[in-house]
Amino acid sequence: RWSGRWIIHGENGDIRREGGRITLYQNGSPVEDYYLKDLDANLIEDDRIQFKAFYDALTTGKDRKWLQQSSLDTWILMEACNESARRNEKISIQKLKSIFMESNI
Repeated sequence: RWSGRWIIHGENGDIRREGGRITLYQNGSPVEDYYLKDLDANLIEDDRIQFKAFYDALTTGKDRKWLQQSSLDTWILMEACNESARRNEKISIQKLKSIFMESNI
């Protein structure tokens, strides 16, 4: 089951997630509203592709650098979402990335 709760504040609107529901707000009013299914064929295919890429990077070294960078970028984006929700303000992903890089994370 989809879980989690967060809100991202942007310059052109805000995105709010509550469980499987994602809502786009502009000027304080909902503009788009989606409810995510628990499972569909595209998610299964996406998982298969990710597992294969991870396996290839570990066993053959193929695309290892890409996988490492992609994983790091995804983690930084998720941390920016968390920080935005905690502070209730917009977070610069580039600034956050540079802080992490300076910290040798």
